[in-house]
Amino acid sequence: MSSTGADMFTALGEGLGAALGGEGLKAIFAPIFQVVGGALKRFGTAIILQSKAVLALKASFANPTGSLVAGIALVAAGVLLSKAIPKFESGTMTTGPMVGILGDNLSGREYVTPSESIGRLAHEISSHIGSGSGGGPVEVFGRIVADGDQLVTIIDRAERRRGRTY
Repeated sequence: MSSTGADMFTALGEGLGAALGGEGLKAIFAPIFQVVGGALKRFGTAIILQSKAVLALKASFANPTGSLVAGIALVAAGVLLSKAIPKFESGTMTTGPMVGILGDNLSGREYVTPSESIGRLAHEISSHIGSGSGGGPVEVFGRIVADGDQLVTIIDRAERRRGRTY
């Protein structure tokens, strides 16, 4: 069954429900007319697009070399544009507005959050580890760039927050 056919039956059910709900007999036909109207608009759009394609095809027969060059140029422009938008499948950090493709890693799931909320996000994630008890191992992957004194300071602060002192 086509999408429009299924939409028609769904619209009939919606209309019957609305009519039985007290909206009267006019309610039966309103959703059906919306589906038919939408189908007619999509069909009209398809005819317009096909007509444009036929006209372009006819014009290409008048100058096949020009059409070939134009086609190659359009493919090259498409490749160039697709390469111009950065992909962040392995993550990134921005320092201002930018355009990019998200959700392109293998799982399709990514976090996008301002750097100010990373601490809160890390706390929320860690509270769900270990069956929600807040315990359990946490693995962090990445780099810490610090000289010896800075690293000791970072570890000391973390220990004080946990109430541990040595």
